[in-house]
Amino acid sequence: MESKFKFIKNKKKLGIIAVVLIIIVIIGISSYSKAQKSQVKSVNISKVIKKNIAQSTVVSGTIQPNYRNEITLSNTQKVSKVLVTEGQDVKKDDVLVQMDSSDYKNELNKVQADLNNAQSAMSQTRVPGGQDRNGSGSISTSSIRAQIDSLNEKIAQCDIKSGVDGKVVKVDAKEGQVSQAGDKIIVDDDSKYKVSIDMSQYDAMKVSKGQKAIVKVKGNDKMKYIGSVTDIGEIAQTKMNDKNAQQEAKVNVIVTLNSAGTGDSIKSGYKADVEVVFNERQNAIVMGVDSIKQDKATKRKYVYIVNSENKVSKKYIGTGIETDDTVEVISGLSQGERYITNPSDSLKDGDIVKDASKAQTGGTNK
Repeated sequence: MESKFKFIKNKKKLGIIAVVLIIIVIIGISSYSKAQKSQVKSVNISKVIKKNIAQSTVVSGTIQPNYRNEITLSNTQKVSKVLVTEGQDVKKDDVLVQMDSSDYKNELNKVQADLNNAQSAMSQTRVPGGQDRNGSGSISTSSIRAQIDSLNEKIAQCDIKSGVDGKVVKVDAKEGQVSQAGDKIIVDDDSKYKVSIDMSQYDAMKVSKGQKAIVKVKGNDKMKYIGSVTDIGEIAQTKMNDKNAQQEAKVNVIVTLNSAGTGDSIKSGYKADVEVVFNERQNAIVMGVDSIKQDKATKRKYVYIVNSENKVSKKYIGTGIETDDTVEVISGLSQGERYITNPSDSLKDGDIVKDASKAQTGGTNK
């Protein structure tokens, strides 16, 4: 009986010990699980994708005609007749304005009479055989003929002609009045349009003839044109801004529009934003630029990629075109690979991570 009681008592003790051990194991597992979870780092994960990428800069400029024929009117002659109006299309050598040539014509009549008199006098002084006795008559008529040629040239110049095919954009001339100093007639060759832009030294070092440009006229999103760089200035020049302060030295660059021309609503003098594309790649493998780190010793670029088990590994890459927020990956990564964006300095190979953006949204990070 006593041995039976001892057996029951020992059995209870064993049960209590077993329960205690189970509790200790549960606590241990829970603690281990919590410790493991505390080591999982929360990061933002993105995927390597393919898309078009372009390195470019945007500069404001002014629309210009292909060529501008600017004619300054004489402020000593009266305008006889104005033959064109602003907006009129003209051809090269069309007469735009006729200046008063009456003084030149009156003088021409007098000089012509002098020539006639000189020739008459010469005929009376000729010796038999048709020669002038002293030869002075031929000298006199040569001088008069030179005056006649000069006057005829001046009369011809009173017809102000267009130097190009194009459109008349400015007419200061008024019939019956003497033009003021600086009055002009302007004819624009509008078969093509250009944009003049001033580029900083940093951008000018990357520009070259033939590069594509996208031109957007300010104030109208529909006025968008494709062009190319056709001329690059040889020197960097400083200019004064509106506050009369000297700006940094800039290089003048001309972009010619491929499509805008005669009949288009674009006008000389319009302001435009010009995006000059230095380099571009279609369907490139790209990633966020803020994801790339650089080895201090070797200067090699690397990223942290994440495998299917959310384990981190360091991977070196080669890069190409870079924009403000995106970089082309030319080696080291493939489309669809997952990488950590803006990784912290504490991140290292072998770390286990979880996607913070996925945890916040409850979805998958595509």
